[in-house]
Amino acid sequence: MKFMVPFIILLTGINCACSLPSTTAKIDKASQTRDHEHVYSGNIYGTISDNSSGAPVQNAIIYVTDTPVEYLTQPRPGALNSDQGPVILPDLLSTLRQASSGDDGSFIVNDIPIPGSSRLYTVLIKADGRDTTVIDQVLVLPGASMALRIDCRMTSEGRVRIIKILKGRGHVDINYKDELRKPVDKDLRP
Repeated sequence: MKFMVPFIILLTGINCACSLPSTTAKIDKASQTRDHEHVYSGNIYGTISDNSSGAPVQNAIIYVTDTPVEYLTQPRPGALNSDQGPVILPDLLSTLRQASSGDDGSFIVNDIPIPGSSRLYTVLIKADGRDTTVIDQVLVLPGASMALRIDCRMTSEGRVRIIKILKGRGHVDINYKDELRKPVDKDLRP
């Protein structure tokens, strides 16, 4: 079955929305939808740079998963030290999509399954010699015009950095141009 898959191309700082024919219909583990729901696709794009120098970080891996971070009150085996205290990060085997940054630090993750009108995902950004940055439970919307832009400035402080979208953004700039994605003061997660 052919259908159109929207995506965004970054060219010298200009964003272009395009659609190309695709025969990919595999939805992986994110197909937790009822039979009558349509599954759309969303996109995440942006740049990865070094917080100190501003230089682009190439070959950073961007993982997208529907598993949230587990926040702990006490350290336990397997827990990592983060700026939010001890945490258990999502298993990378639960990754639904992934991409890597190019020479200029730019990346795009296409075809992220969006059942219904939106979906919360956790984005992990890993690069050699730098702290893992985790954007926990960010809202991803369907379509190229609603693509989520994340510009991340990576640090090397020896701990995981967690960005809770509903509580503040730290070293990550995220576009919130529409009403649905504006941060709110109250944590809405169960």
